[in-house]
Amino acid sequence: MNYKAFLEHQIIQAGANWLDEKGAGKPEVLVILGSGLSGILKSSSVIDLEVRMKEVPGLFSPTAPTHEGVILFGDLCGKRAALMNGRLHHYEGFSEWEIVRALRMISWLGTKILIVTNSAGGLRKDMKEGEVMVITDQLNLQCKNPLIGPNIDVLGQRFPLLAHAYTPDFVRIADDISMELNMKIHFGVYAAVLGPSFETAAETKMLQLLGADAVGMSTVSEVIAAAHMGMDVLGMSVITNINDPDSMMLVDEESMNRYAAIGGKTAEELILNFLEKIGERNENGE
Repeated sequence: MNYKAFLEHQIIQAGANWLDEKGAGKPEVLVILGSGLSGILKSSSVIDLEVRMKEVPGLFSPTAPTHEGVILFGDLCGKRAALMNGRLHHYEGFSEWEIVRALRMISWLGTKILIVTNSAGGLRKDMKEGEVMVITDQLNLQCKNPLIGPNIDVLGQRFPLLAHAYTPDFVRIADDISMELNMKIHFGVYAAVLGPSFETAAETKMLQLLGADAVGMSTVSEVIAAAHMGMDVLGMSVITNINDPDSMMLVDEESMNRYAAIGGKTAEELILNFLEKIGERNENGE
């Protein structure tokens, strides 16, 4: 194993062992909560362990607003779960490996399901602030990839397939839930840019031409790392602002957080029903 890969492997293993010693257990599911979404699921889960990311060997604390930098472990819909309240971003100056390190540590504990959320700008005219888009695919426009460099063979193969990085069956389950509950959600492609500046009118037009339905500054590295480790993924964006190239508006943090809270309620309902659905499937041996 390459020396750099060996060192990263040691960091991941040490962090996972530290979490295990603290009582993290073996989470079945990891939920990453994006900007403005740290409050969801707290009242729906029974938390028995809370650790700050900066306390975990090898991890760092986020600097982005509303990202608490806390990992919660407990019971969620009868499943052992880990909730990451906050994530690291490239625009904060963190490397690709640092951004996905917490995900890799928790996967090391045996976690096979990732539910990843974010706040994003909507790129379609049928979208409104406070609505939720289930992610079906992604555009990585950050020119960053957590698999660049020597491969860590114990995590996954050198050239993982990303064609179904967002598990198609999970997307179908989300669609079923939306119809059963008469819940309005969108489905579409998430594009990730570096940030922290928001897009220009020309960049917004480019994103629309490329086929993006929502744009943000996170998620794609985590999903690539999850696919590399063989995890199943459900992704969703809460639309906190609308990017209209013909009338670019000032995006203010207060209104984005307000719409994140509105969309967060839909995201929480979707996540809880999703976990119940896959629990029923497992019980039925499907």
